[in-house]
Amino acid sequence: MKFSFNLSVMKVILFSGLVLVATGLCWATETEENWQWIPTLSGEMEYVDINAIDEGIAPAFNAMNDIIFRLFTRRNPGGDEGQIIRIFNNNDLITSNFNPSHQTRFRIHGWSAGGNRTGGLFRNSFLNRGEFNVIIVDWGAGAGTPNYVLARNRVNEAGSVVAQFIDWLNTNGVSFSSISDADYVEVLFTDIGRLGFSQPIGHANFYPNYGTSQPGCGVDPAGSCGHALVNDFFAESLTPHLIFGAIRCRGFSDITNRNCVISGPSRRMGGEPINDGFSPAGSVYFLTTNPSAPFSQGPR
Repeated sequence: MKFSFNLSVMKVILFSGLVLVATGLCWATETEENWQWIPTLSGEMEYVDINAIDEGIAPAFNAMNDIIFRLFTRRNPGGDEGQIIRIFNNNDLITSNFNPSHQTRFRIHGWSAGGNRTGGLFRNSFLNRGEFNVIIVDWGAGAGTPNYVLARNRVNEAGSVVAQFIDWLNTNGVSFSSISDADYVEVLFTDIGRLGFSQPIGHANFYPNYGTSQPGCGVDPAGSCGHALVNDFFAESLTPHLIFGAIRCRGFSDITNRNCVISGPSRRMGGEPINDGFSPAGSVYFLTTNPSAPFSQGPR
């Protein structure tokens, strides 16, 4: 999923990480809300009581101390470490390649990820596209546990520190009027009903291949292949001539019925910058993709 925050001077993209951990559960019925299907590291699904959390030998997580912010720009595009900027450390920021006149993009990974190799596809795609401050948020110390529920329960703490980091950037020349909400949100759904949300939660909500059974994934019972494809779709969309054209449906029921009836202008999924203006909240779009790269099939 992609969340694009269109702010007064820069756009901040929080992509796939905290959002996926926060929403990547297949929710049970209201009467069984404590019991949910969750994935294991092997891609299998287990039905567990989320209130019975066993932290086991998982190390403690302190988001303020453990989250690593790695900066990449066109002046330091290579390597995996990037320039590490410690929150509230003005010297780290001043001596880095961070340029407040350039737009900034954040990439936050999800469960079981982290480390200095995180976000390479995202980073390279943006730096190939233009001049950006790309900040990879590495909270692997909290997300790296095999206990999915424990990682999910650490999201609020991690998100709070990321918000403080953005506020701190604001005091150091990154000017925007508000970070409390997003003016425009795009969401990519590639695995509805299993590891991802189903219902529209943004302004423009894209359902490639109706959000299920992604071409090229073959048999994908746990949805891990389709779930991960969102990264490839978004990264490819940053290449200007690779266009993911999507048609607007009447609503989410068209997705569940697998019958999208055109009900408005088409638009491009993803891309940089946003070229098609804003969509009303809850707008639903459908598109098809190829089974391998290039995944895009052009305008519609």
